[in-house]
Amino acid sequence: MLTLRTLQPGDEVSLEEFLLQHSDTSMFLRSNWRVAGLLDQGARFQGTYIAAYTDETIVAVAAHFWNGMIVVQAPVHLPEVVQEVVAQSRRVISGISGPAAQVEATKSILGLSNRPTQLNEPEILFSLTLRDLQIPQALASAKVQCRLPHAEELELLTEWCAAYNVETLGQTDTSSLRPACRLVILLRKSTAIR
Repeated sequence: MLTLRTLQPGDEVSLEEFLLQHSDTSMFLRSNWRVAGLLDQGARFQGTYIAAYTDETIVAVAAHFWNGMIVVQAPVHLPEVVQEVVAQSRRVISGISGPAAQVEATKSILGLSNRPTQLNEPEILFSLTLRDLQIPQALASAKVQCRLPHAEELELLTEWCAAYNVETLGQTDTSSLRPACRLVILLRKSTAIR
């Protein structure tokens, strides 16, 4: 029997067990809950998560995040989790992400198939078999180095992040954009250090 539930703190293990089965297409779902948890108070990286359960096991998830993005991982029961997450979150929809076929189906479920988009292309580079990893020659020969950014590079990275948010995500260049981008970069750097 199908049950829909709003995920709450304490549901992290069952969510992660499900998402690990789809790790190459669950990057945003996994990273956002790890950074912000499952409580939704509208803060950065937070979202409302709806899971479909069969026999106490998660079989589908949809989340509607603080920035309006809907992210799906629902090989089954996609209409149910998508409709419920939109009803629960009551947020404006700014975009949809997830496996390409599920994104297309979600657009149809929400009546957005003919709506113009800022970006509409499949992202297919989220997984790589380790044996297929090729280290660039410049990195392998130590001609260049990969490192965390230095403090004096924070302003440049903030500008790049702001430009990306405006150009790719369609955000407005307001006075709050750069401080928000700066915080994202600092959070990413602190997460990378762990």
